[in-house]
Amino acid sequence: MVLVLDNDNAARAVRDHPELLLLGYAPWCERSAKLMPRFAEAAAALRAMGSAVAFAKLDGERFPKAASAVGVNGFPSVLLFVNGTEHAYTGLHTKDAIVTWVRKKTGTPVIRLESKDSAEEFLKKGQTFALGLFKNYEGAGHEEFVKAATAENEVQFVETNDRNVAKILFPGIASEEQFLGLVKSEPEKFEKFDGAFEEKEILQFVELNKFPLITAFTDLNSAKVYSSPIKLQVFTFAEAYDFEDLESIVQEVARGFKTKVCSFDINR
Repeated sequence: MVLVLDNDNAARAVRDHPELLLLGYAPWCERSAKLMPRFAEAAAALRAMGSAVAFAKLDGERFPKAASAVGVNGFPSVLLFVNGTEHAYTGLHTKDAIVTWVRKKTGTPVIRLESKDSAEEFLKKGQTFALGLFKNYEGAGHEEFVKAATAENEVQFVETNDRNVAKILFPGIASEEQFLGLVKSEPEKFEKFDGAFEEKEILQFVELNKFPLITAFTDLNSAKVYSSPIKLQVFTFAEAYDFEDLESIVQEVARGFKTKVCSFDINR
């Protein structure tokens, strides 16, 4: 059930629920309309996982007093309240991104996979994730991995101590004692981490590699595009049918400048 908040119950809902995920919206806002189904999908997914988070929505235009009281300052706004403390969501407007963010903020920064069946089931989600392989889940490298997982709000981190399980998720693993890789649902699917196992370097690796070679630019991901640490960005403006002829060329160019240049297409 999604709570419908107003001037009378908004503050009380935040106070009464230890964990509350709130969507602030306006009926006239096109971005709010696009986010609403993704918010509902995220709520359903979190419930299916057994999450204790409560869900609410607030028409901020109709109830401006309530919106101001709970921190809805624009539309759409996604806010998570944990014991009354507000966390504002600034990530991609997708179900998986919202679910990952909520799970991390409520105490589940890393998913542990210990069987081949669980790994195969996880792969069916088709989401981008960082994979860590650590013996007995111990050591300084593992500690830095968990720190990075807690700090990175959008990409799900997954760990295992079984090389055979890891190979299902990232087939290119060799004989490393500890391993980190990024798995994406695109042709350039696997990225191996070659840096030092330190929180800062792990976060930089994930941030620079999480975008596909070519990203479809939309109003739902524009904020993440503009806030990317990769400031050199190439935009291709074309009709969808024209871009089909250009895609392989743009991909090849983007591959040569990976982590240095971001490439986006805008279908008119």
